[in-house]
Amino acid sequence: MAYRHLLGAQVRSQAQYRASFAVDVAGSVLFGVLDIVSVVALFRVTPTLGGFGFAEVFLMTALASCAFATADLVVGNVERLRQYVRSGLFDALLARPLSSLAQLMAMDVATRRSSCWFWPRPTRRWSSRQRGWRC
Repeated sequence: MAYRHLLGAQVRSQAQYRASFAVDVAGSVLFGVLDIVSVVALFRVTPTLGGFGFAEVFLMTALASCAFATADLVVGNVERLRQYVRSGLFDALLARPLSSLAQLMAMDVATRRSSCWFWPRPTRRWSSRQRGWRC
């Protein structure tokens, strides 16, 4: 419950600067599209890559992008723990009666990163259908 409140406050604070948020989301989507373009560029040169066809590589790219984006969105702040300890910000987290991991997860949620999670979904669906799999 408290995690939801912290997360909501973080999202509201980031939504205050709409232009900056829009530029961040656009840049995030651009990097996702760049992944797709790189796979297409590779397959313009060769019909298979390591024995895998276009649909399989496209699916692997989408799954990997989705996994990395989800991990970065959920626990991306854990890698900044050293900076938080040095600055004294982690001491403030420990003083609160909440889980320190939950507070770290909600402390600096970059909602712009959520756009990286949405673009692999249609890519996964398309590549699965090309293989005849149901999703």
